[in-house]
Amino acid sequence: MTDPASHTPQQKRPQILLGTFIHSKSRRQLEYLHHAAVAVDGQGMICAVVQSREGVEDPREEVLKVMGWTDKEADVVQCREGEFFFPGFI
Repeated sequence: MTDPASHTPQQKRPQILLGTFIHSKSRRQLEYLHHAAVAVDGQGMICAVVQSREGVEDPREEVLKVMGWTDKEADVVQCREGEFFFPGFI
């Protein structure tokens, strides 16, 4: 969204997206990230990706720590069973 007076994008709250992510590594290869957390800043830029793996029990908590955010500073969007995010696909 753009501020009509200044023609600059309005700052939104940061988001943490939780769930399965599918993205293209190349024209012929997709990568699936299950149980992942993606941090998106107030301008819509992906800032961090944390995937569930050994040593990372809770990707949500880990991405909060990486970004230096608290629970109250970011909106959380969680996929339901069978849903996924496809970043960059509009």
